Amino acid sequence: MDNNQVRTRSVTLAFLMTMALMAAPARDSVSGEWEASFHAHDDAVPVTLKLKRDGNKVTGTFESDHLGRGALSNGSFQENRLSFTLDGPHGAIEVTGELNAGRLAGDFHAGEGMQGKWEATKKIE
Repeated sequence: MDNNQVRTRSVTLAFLMTMALMAAPARDSVSGEWEASFHAHDDAVPVTLKLKRDGNKVTGTFESDHLGRGALSNGSFQENRLSFTLDGPHGAIEVTGELNAGRLAGDFHAGEGMQGKWEATKKIE
């Protein structure tokens, strides 16, 4: 094998490796189990969120001793901004937040003027 053949094979291999890396899916930083805390009126309510991201759509469930269990609806994630509705036995809670440095944080609004802040960290898998 002469030098041109070696060089051509090396360039072809480097090109194929670059294409394979570019085609690999980006790491999903949203899907998984999150330990959240919702804060309002000097109270903190712990909530476990189980999120699943599919493109810009986010689905999942939540569980809390205080809020009960339920599903997420209207979930979306774009440009590090997350929004969803917690649909549970006590009514709907509108949630918005932002992913920053592996942590979710933002605001929530529920019926009867209830609103506050929330934050969540992802459980290590």
